[in-house]
Amino acid sequence: MTPTTTTRLRLRDISLLLFNHADAWIVTLVVVLMALLIHNAVTWPNLYLMIGITVGYWLAFAMNDYYDAPHDALEPSKAARNFFVRAHPGKLLIGSVIAVLAVLLFPAFAQFGLPGILVVAVSLFFMWAYSAEPLRLKSRPGLDLLTHIVFVETYPYVATLFLIGAAWLQVDSVVVVCAMLASLTAQLEQQIRDYDVDIQSGRTFTTVVGIPASARLLRLATVALIIIATIFLLNGTIPLVFLPVALIPLPALLHRLIREPGAPRSQRYVHVAVIMGVLYALFVLGYVLMSA
Repeated sequence: MTPTTTTRLRLRDISLLLFNHADAWIVTLVVVLMALLIHNAVTWPNLYLMIGITVGYWLAFAMNDYYDAPHDALEPSKAARNFFVRAHPGKLLIGSVIAVLAVLLFPAFAQFGLPGILVVAVSLFFMWAYSAEPLRLKSRPGLDLLTHIVFVETYPYVATLFLIGAAWLQVDSVVVVCAMLASLTAQLEQQIRDYDVDIQSGRTFTTVVGIPASARLLRLATVALIIIATIFLLNGTIPLVFLPVALIPLPALLHRLIREPGAPRSQRYVHVAVIMGVLYALFVLGYVLMSA
């Protein structure tokens, strides 16, 4: 292998580490931004919090890949997407990266005092508990879905409101219900897609109830998500500034309803949706900051 090829491999692996779950942590960024916009709380300290939560979710998905590496190695396509299967970084390097992130981002939470430290503690515990033994909640049927529902898209919204001391509004209830349904459907979709690997290396809700039952629940929850979001956008409970948040994932949601269970989602559209999500967040942030 030539030095040029080695450099390219390393760059490719680093890119994989940074962007493999970009669709997930971009959603986190948009969710936190929604909380700040709804409560008119777009300030520089709160934007620092938004960055802290977003990077924290990037770390959570990276940690999940780390603990999943032995399982992902069993399936070539999953192994190709897992940085820790491909690159085998040393524990010293991993620890150094985490230490740097902690120094840069802990103040984003510590600025809120004890509540901020509590959010960090809860977050770190469930990052570990979801993927690592002996708890490995993702391999405990029922708890795998519950943890995903609570912590993937719902927790960043609720944690943001908790830290900025926002009063709870009707729109918050609607957003939280939509976030819970979105988290549920994302996990069911992944479990159906990963069924063949999961049945070899562990247990999930889908390996217990079977693909047909999971697929029915997935479609039911997806339809409920679309209906609820549509109703509350049309009646004005959800401000129209958030219409793109509903429209960007809509093609993927509709495709989910018609494709066969386990069929792959469109990776091209995932990439397009990530770019659109970033552009939306930048546009809204720019407009709000310039208007302040």
